[in-house]
Amino acid sequence: MGRGKIIGIILAVIIATGTGLFFLIGFLTYGTLQTSGSRSYAPVSTRSPEPIVIRTDIGNINVRYNTSATQFAAKVDYNIRMGGAYMIGKSISDFFLIEWDNVTSDITDKTSFILRRKPGVSLDPTNWFSVKRIEINVTLRTDIIYSIEEYATTGNVVNDIPSNVTVNSLTIETTTGNSLTKLDEVSLGSFIADATTGGLSVYAKNSNLTDIIADATTGNLKLNFSNCLINGDIDAKVTTGGLTFNSYNTRSLSNVNWDLDTTTGNINCDIIQYVEMGGNVVGDWTVTTGNINIDYIDGLSTVGASFSGTVDTGSINPTNSGGFEVLGTTLFRSLDLSSANYTFIFNLHTTTGNINIDGQSS
Repeated sequence: MGRGKIIGIILAVIIATGTGLFFLIGFLTYGTLQTSGSRSYAPVSTRSPEPIVIRTDIGNINVRYNTSATQFAAKVDYNIRMGGAYMIGKSISDFFLIEWDNVTSDITDKTSFILRRKPGVSLDPTNWFSVKRIEINVTLRTDIIYSIEEYATTGNVVNDIPSNVTVNSLTIETTTGNSLTKLDEVSLGSFIADATTGGLSVYAKNSNLTDIIADATTGNLKLNFSNCLINGDIDAKVTTGGLTFNSYNTRSLSNVNWDLDTTTGNINCDIIQYVEMGGNVVGDWTVTTGNINIDYIDGLSTVGASFSGTVDTGSINPTNSGGFEVLGTTLFRSLDLSSANYTFIFNLHTTTGNINIDGQSS
């Protein structure tokens, strides 16, 4: 046997033995760690808006409002649970740093809760086999107007905002995870949401909104508005994934733009209008690879719609369910368009894909 083969065998034995010991020690040191705690912010007087930032490297963020009287302007309850190999002899502080800043002596200061991975922890192989369950629950007051910022690197974000609440602004960023925002009879200023990998959903009803910006890189984007006043523009983009846009009796106080864009994925839209709009809607909708599917219904002679479509590879397929007409090969419009007080005017384009429109107008 050659010297090279002997060395190779020795190295293989060493590697196999070391690997075996690594997993054996991991098995013998398997355990769980758990901690929970609270942070609260109770200033002598509150600001309007009251800025608050919640940021986590890992874990879910859940924002809700108080259901009974509370002295705190903001309260954060966190629960961290870890399990896996190499846990014995360690504590949560070996993995995470918790930062809480509630000093707001200056008008620009923001109350912030930050959960960070400890520097270098991801480079230690003994930390690779842990399973983490982290929940960050934020409770806010219904009588305070907030500017809310939420950032989750790995985890989901849920905002459940109840009736008669005013929010100055809401900013959401998720890297890997989903975000869900539910608004019920809420007044919301600017809304900005960005998801890198994961879905992004907004469900709003009976609410007053202004500008809406939503961007999903890899994941589905869903925007649902029912009986809402949206007195601002909507700008929604998806790189890889579907975009669902539903508008039921949406109103505005002025002319607004609804712009939707997907690179790879369909745009699916329902527009149902049985009330006066208050302003005109203009939209540019673009799909690179995918279809645009629209179901449109209005029940008023004072509301009209026009859909102008172009495709590079694909077809335009209008369906007249009543009150529409086809002009040429690219224009599909309601018969009352010229006499309507308020109109939806959409310019649609697909590079590779079809445009399918079903229209019904009174």
